[in-house]
Amino acid sequence: SQGQPFGAGAGASAPRPQVSPRPERGGQRHAAPRTVERGAERGADRAAVPFEFLTPFYEGVSVSSGTRFSTWHRALGAEARLTMGRLSQAYLPGFDIRLGVARSLDAPFAARTTLYSTVRYTP
Repeated sequence: SQGQPFGAGAGASAPRPQVSPRPERGGQRHAAPRTVERGAERGADRAAVPFEFLTPFYEGVSVSSGTRFSTWHRALGAEARLTMGRLSQAYLPGFDIRLGVARSLDAPFAARTTLYSTVRYTP
């Protein structure tokens, strides 16, 4: 939506530093500006260094109508994640909560800092 220029981070954190320089397709969401460009292909790069509770990251996302990703939208930020599996015996659901802050490095949202969150509920 127009009022929310950042999407939530994508993928689960690994216990070691990770870099994923490959084009992404599908329903992943990234902590970079959205509704900026339209196209059939999306490319995404993300480098993250997971610590105990906080994961700093650098991420770039681009959308292309042709064969080349020319305009990249980069963000620098950090995420915190809390996960609890469901406890069937106690009738308690599982959940995954992710809270983050990201600062856009490129126009049109350059130097804008945004908070975001996602909650996934597992009955």
